[in-house]
Amino acid sequence: DPNDPNTAVFNLGVGQHDFLWTIDNGPCGSSSDQISVFIYDGDQAAANAGPDQQLCTPTTSSTLAGNSVTFPGTGQWSVIAGTGAFADASNPNTGVSGLSIGTNTFRWSITNGPCGDTQDDVTITVYNDAQPSANAGADQQLCTPTSSTNLQGSAVTFPATGNWVFVQGSATLSSSSSPNATLSGLTVGTYVLQWVVDNGPCGTSTDNVTIEVFDGTAAPAAAGPDQSYCTPITQQVSMLASAVAAPGVGTWSIVSGSATIAQDTDPFTVITNLGLGANVFQWTVDNGACGTTS
Repeated sequence: DPNDPNTAVFNLGVGQHDFLWTIDNGPCGSSSDQISVFIYDGDQAAANAGPDQQLCTPTTSSTLAGNSVTFPGTGQWSVIAGTGAFADASNPNTGVSGLSIGTNTFRWSITNGPCGDTQDDVTITVYNDAQPSANAGADQQLCTPTSSTNLQGSAVTFPATGNWVFVQGSATLSSSSSPNATLSGLTVGTYVLQWVVDNGPCGTSTDNVTIEVFDGTAAPAAAGPDQSYCTPITQQVSMLASAVAAPGVGTWSIVSGSATIAQDTDPFTVITNLGLGANVFQWTVDNGACGTTS
């Protein structure tokens, strides 16, 4: 009943409906006033800020991907962490610029009147293209009883991450993500670790470090007993030097005389073409950080 000030009104669709109430008071004049009735969409989807993103500098801007809002509901972007300037904070697909290196979090909030409000966050992580490539540090040599050392990987700037990976051998790491982690539980042998720097869309780099642990209890080099032969030599001449535990290395050399050494790093190598007279050979053991003997 359009003449009833308290009339009911039916079949209102989602959106805004404006009604004008006019009072005609004859020669005294007329007056009118407007009222708006907003019908909100009860089927409006909850706020969805879109998928997280990763960028690599110099790129510091992007386009957001929030879900659309049915009028009279409204949507609004806000900065939760980091930095960012919106081209249009009410546009679900607005551009955002001025992003800082690190984590930038934005919230898409939908206000849907009596149907309720919802919100969702999206994170845009910006990686630094100036992050140095991975450097695992200088190779190291240790001598038992030392059984631990500190690694010297290159520093990593957030949001990039670093991680140590064993390429050869195994031991205990105080932290696999610390460039200066302590490596302990080392025994005689060779260890190779790789420092992996994951810099997101800017790329991943790696570098290896080798840690050699030498036996501090190893006996000094022994070249074996002297030997005598009568020409023509018909039997095989083999050396009888002391064995060397890796990573130590033993090497034969000729001090005087002449001969052919089949394998100069084999303590039991075969010797041929010996010259007449005294042929003197030296067995030298390089035991790394533990020293050298011959």
